[in-house]
Amino acid sequence: VIQVKVMEATEGGEAEDEFFVVLGDAVNAVIEDGRGEGSIFEDDLASCPTITVGPSTLPNAKADVSYTQRFSGAGGGQIETFSLSGGSLPPGLALNQTTGVVSGVPVAAGGFSFEVTVADTTGCLGTRQFTLTVDPAAPKISSFSPTSGRAGTSVVIVGARLTGATQVRFADKPATTV
Repeated sequence: VIQVKVMEATEGGEAEDEFFVVLGDAVNAVIEDGRGEGSIFEDDLASCPTITVGPSTLPNAKADVSYTQRFSGAGGGQIETFSLSGGSLPPGLALNQTTGVVSGVPVAAGGFSFEVTVADTTGCLGTRQFTLTVDPAAPKISSFSPTSGRAGTSVVIVGARLTGATQVRFADKPATTV
């Protein structure tokens, strides 16, 4: 897809005049038909109202936990599409371009910056820059053995993301590490 913006009419031109785009010298692409045609239409984005993209901030996500957030657009006509116009969403999340909902399960912790553009049915646009912080996933215990014992019994805990765990408690009493 190639977009061509015609900045002003040619001398004596009318809004309905045809124009041609000739393509050539493609890099990493094949041009099967080096010509295209379209129509020039009046497109004065300067007359567009301000479209505000919301929300103003995003709640943090947590790695390995489902996340859903809806973007919105206000101030223009009926909102038609949502798109990412810069940056990238955290891996595991996707933007629905029709509903404006970002959803999924983020798989990596960190800060992710991106820009969302909203377009209304008249072609007017609004954009906002966002940063979504994905907090690290919580420690997860998959098993421990033995499952019961007397005071002083050693317990082996197996799981994921246990590094940096600050405290383990049994029956509300802190355990010691061996």
